[in-house]
Amino acid sequence: MILARHFLKYLLLISAWCVAGQTLLAAEKIPLGHEGRRHSAVYNGHQNMPVVLYGVAIDWNKDCLKGKADKCLRLARGFEIGQGDLKLEVRAALGYYLRACEKGAAAGCNRAAEIIRAGEAGFTDNDLARKTAERGCSELGDQASCAGLAESLRIAGRPEDKNRAQKLIDMACDKGNSEGCRLKATSLFYDDRNASSLGQAVDLFEKFCKKRMAWACTGMAEAFLEGRGQARNENDALKYARRGCLDADGNTIPACALLGRLLTGGGSSGDLELGVKLLVKACLAGDAYACNDAGELGPKNSNSRIAQWEVPLFFRDACDMDLARGCLNLSDIYKQGLGTIRLEPAPMIALLDKACRLGSAEACDRVTALGEVRAKSYRRRLKPIDPSLPATQQLAMANQILETVSDRVTRNRALDAVIRLMQEGVAEANWMLGGWLYYGKPGVINQANKNDGFILFENAARQQHVEAAKWVGMAYWYGDGVPLDRKKGEGYMALAAARGDEMAIAIYRSMKAEKIREDKARREREMAEAAERRKNDWSYQFGLAAAAWAQGRRNTPYSYGGGSSGRLAGESWQRSQQALDKMNWNNAVNYTMGRTNACPISNPYC
Repeated sequence: MILARHFLKYLLLISAWCVAGQTLLAAEKIPLGHEGRRHSAVYNGHQNMPVVLYGVAIDWNKDCLKGKADKCLRLARGFEIGQGDLKLEVRAALGYYLRACEKGAAAGCNRAAEIIRAGEAGFTDNDLARKTAERGCSELGDQASCAGLAESLRIAGRPEDKNRAQKLIDMACDKGNSEGCRLKATSLFYDDRNASSLGQAVDLFEKFCKKRMAWACTGMAEAFLEGRGQARNENDALKYARRGCLDADGNTIPACALLGRLLTGGGSSGDLELGVKLLVKACLAGDAYACNDAGELGPKNSNSRIAQWEVPLFFRDACDMDLARGCLNLSDIYKQGLGTIRLEPAPMIALLDKACRLGSAEACDRVTALGEVRAKSYRRRLKPIDPSLPATQQLAMANQILETVSDRVTRNRALDAVIRLMQEGVAEANWMLGGWLYYGKPGVINQANKNDGFILFENAARQQHVEAAKWVGMAYWYGDGVPLDRKKGEGYMALAAARGDEMAIAIYRSMKAEKIREDKARREREMAEAAERRKNDWSYQFGLAAAAWAQGRRNTPYSYGGGSSGRLAGESWQRSQQALDKMNWNNAVNYTMGRTNACPISNPYC
């Protein structure tokens, strides 16, 4: 089973925006490159973000600068979904949302604060999120912003802000704001836990599930599944989880994760297959519980088709998202060993400690059971890199140590950390270690091993690591170090292109056009050869002509060494190219107009 990372999460989280946005955008022109382009920049609270504007987006930008908040929103939403020829760029979208907020659009304040809190633009700044939501709430009277402000106040964790945050939530919910009611219901259901609070929470879940809000249907499913606020009923839990996942608006990821868990708990093989798909997709989208559920399912049910090497990777993802159960399960692997992962006390204790800090009583009991002396002995082996840190942080530390530290013991431990993460299935570790093996790394891997390096590159590419997929795709395309395999090379490049990498998209288009170029080159070569034959056989051709002249004007046709067929072939090629170009253009126009839902990456107009 191939895992893709990070990108799906963003797409799922903004799906509601995309649907609503496309409805609004359909009534207006969309930004198209052939209508002109202009370079500009917008400040997003973190950096001046360079942007390229196309067509009508140039006019929107001018109007936005003049103070027209609706045009700032048009640009923000255009960049958020990659409308027309605008490049999908959340950092630019944030800048225009902030500008819309400044110009008086409350929706801009709310969405900007959401992006900043969630780190969707590559950074978090709770102070900026709070100030932005404060303007939307206090100055512009937007209840969605008030709910967002409450969230920022809760994140800050100052005791003096607690009462205000709750009042904001209650006010937003009382005025019918979905996000305010989500925050209120969540707090009542998970924090208070008394009968009265559970009843209020379930009432809110039911009310908003009827309005097709995914969070509310998820809440109803959990209430029935856990028997809190409702009598336990797994069939009703399944019904609400299905509704929240497949027939609701907003963030459907938790509902799909819960539906996946319920479907994989028993029933038909069809349910199992769908459940596994939902768990994997939800994990890729950032649901820690789904990652852990998928990891636990693999060893329990061989029909799940979850490979052994994926199990520690699912637990690693869950642990990196601070789910105690994921850390505990990964610790068990280092306690017992699995596949290429051998028994290692240091990672085991580090992961147990983290699970204990995250609230797992079982993990704390296990640490206690080890005894203080043994636990301290294991912890001494952790330096310089703590295995409980997120994988990307461990890799960054390892790379820095290997670049700057001369002590051999420390360097070897850093290399061991990369190898350990590679054995856990982390794509970045495969990519990093593959490069060191393939090219060699002085002082670390002095003797290059291209065969093993390529294996790790391809492992990372199969997990849709963009750079690895591009590298392996080019290797197969040109037969560089591996047997030439154009089909396989194109397949890997398609993986990278599907992740939105501009270079991969351009290379993939070029690969798809290779057959056309080869046919054209062959025809041109045949024409050139025919021309050369005509040149060499000129005397013979002249003799034929002289004989014809001698016979008088009989209008007898003669073949001139393929000249006529070459011309016809050239004209046929031109017609073919024109037809292909017209087909591509019509396809792109129909896609833009909503007459078709497919526009292939090989189409240069898409």
